[in-house]
Amino acid sequence: MISNEVSTKEKFVIEALRLFSEKGYEAVSVAEIASAVGCSAPALYKHYKSKKQLLEAVIEASNKGFEAQMEAMHFDFDSNGKDREAFIDMTEEDEIKRLQDMVSYTIHNWFSQAFRKLCTVEQFHMKELSEAYDLRYVDFPINQYEKIFELWIESGKMKPGNAIEVKDLKITYKCVKSLSLRKSFFHLRKSKLEVHEALKGISFEVKKGEILGIVGKNGSGKSTLLRCIT
Repeated sequence: MISNEVSTKEKFVIEALRLFSEKGYEAVSVAEIASAVGCSAPALYKHYKSKKQLLEAVIEASNKGFEAQMEAMHFDFDSNGKDREAFIDMTEEDEIKRLQDMVSYTIHNWFSQAFRKLCTVEQFHMKELSEAYDLRYVDFPINQYEKIFELWIESGKMKPGNAIEVKDLKITYKCVKSLSLRKSFFHLRKSKLEVHEALKGISFEVKKGEILGIVGKNGSGKSTLLRCIT
């Protein structure tokens, strides 16, 4: 449900994104977008000359929203970026929380989520969305993590020359306690959760050009470790 505080012009952008992401750009007509807003097609043309211009407005709105969110999360890490010093002084827990917030926004914010879906579906059909996809979901994360690694090296939290650095990694899962079939039947409503430690106290460094082999028996956490560092 779109808020009444949103202008008609903004409603066209929101409904266009929703329909484009659900059906694909080519399958959606201007009349369908206008109808979703509760207007006629001529009313839409007062704001946007064509469906292509409306798509451009969708891309622009997504970019502005993303930039505003990154600014609110203090992700200005350029050489003269205002957030560099603050990030250097952060604890590891705060740094992790900052990165989690960025990923959470990308995944859970409706506008961001719908735009990602649109780009994923149409990136091989439309140059504009292919470029938007690469910029947002490939180039931006790589550039940001590169800047973060530079800051970690600058602050001494990471040693220069390391391609991978893992420090005191711990992964735990909550799972239902394993019971026999007979006990499961009689204790169906009394199932208890137990904490399983998949990894504990894992630390290592891999320098550029080095090859690391991970050896262990089945269930020792090899795949879990690889998922964490890739």
